[in-house]
Amino acid sequence: MDTLLITQEFVTRTEVFDFYKDFLEKQTNTYNLLITTFIGISVIIVGSTWLWNFIVAKKQIKNEVVDAINSVKEEYKTAINSSIEVKLKEFEESIAKKLKLNEANLARLYALNCSNQNLNSTSVTWWITALELYSQIEEQVFLRISVEQILYNLNQENWFNDWQDTFDAMFFIDVIDKNVPVILDSEKRRIIQILGTKIRN
Repeated sequence: MDTLLITQEFVTRTEVFDFYKDFLEKQTNTYNLLITTFIGISVIIVGSTWLWNFIVAKKQIKNEVVDAINSVKEEYKTAINSSIEVKLKEFEESIAKKLKLNEANLARLYALNCSNQNLNSTSVTWWITALELYSQIEEQVFLRISVEQILYNLNQENWFNDWQDTFDAMFFIDVIDKNVPVILDSEKRRIIQILGTKIRN
């Protein structure tokens, strides 16, 4: 009979504890190394991401601010330019209106002067010039005065004594027809009738 001899060594408790202790320490060191490596890699990734975002975000913010400033500059520039153009146009229109008013007032003064000297035909021509200018600048009061004065001069006896060949009665009728408002229609018809009589004679 063959017998197998197995030698059994008796392990003491302390040795078993030491074995597990060494095993656990090695495993803990391995886990600590893995965790530390993982945390290190995470810190590097998070830090580089933050640094990249900080640099890129700073640049993007700067670009957006510059774009916003340029956009606002353009808006203000456009608004200011359009405001200047509007004001300049209003100023030009105001000056043009004042110049026409001055011209009309000069024509009115010449007409009054001619009327005082009994130069009724010449006075009518100046009143027609004034009427046309007052109509362009929409001065209704002076427009009415011009029509009344034209009619007054045409109703004078021998109003055509100072009539000159350069006076164009058809032109005068055209100006009267275009510039006298509807409210003065009866005066307009009377003036056109008197001037028409002059043309036929």
